[in-house]
Amino acid sequence: MPPTKRDPDEQAIDALLRAAERAWAASDFAALKELWDSSTPPLYLAEESREVCATWPQLDDYWAATNSAARAVSMRISDVVYRPLTSDLISTFYQMHWNFQTPDTQAPVGGDVRVYAVFRRTAQGWRFTQYIEAPIAPIVYIRRLYEQQVDPGFPPPTRASKS
Repeated sequence: MPPTKRDPDEQAIDALLRAAERAWAASDFAALKELWDSSTPPLYLAEESREVCATWPQLDDYWAATNSAARAVSMRISDVVYRPLTSDLISTFYQMHWNFQTPDTQAPVGGDVRVYAVFRRTAQGWRFTQYIEAPIAPIVYIRRLYEQQVDPGFPPPTRASKS
């Protein structure tokens, strides 16, 4: 079966999301900022933040704090859903897995969030304009952790009932 043709705008946003993954892995926040539409103030809410970044100085401060706190960081984006809003705006929803290690901890930590992002078509191509991370509810997250602890092969095949 031949591959399905993808919409060119979706392909362009996919490329931008791959660039975001590379920028985070390199802790290259200048490259990350270039993926944003600089003509309007950003709207950025990370799952660990109490306040939204609604100005460029706020977002720059957030990225600088992240950069100074991280020994290593990465993200992996998957399952992107696209919804055109206008000819120049597309909203997306996707899954994101992140990894983070501080200089003073022995073991890295990671987690999963859902992301809602809006992209604007600019002269430079598609760019982020809004970005919001939505953490998974604690009860769902804890259940996943318990499910990951089950031994492979459990439950065993059903035994014939004793008569």
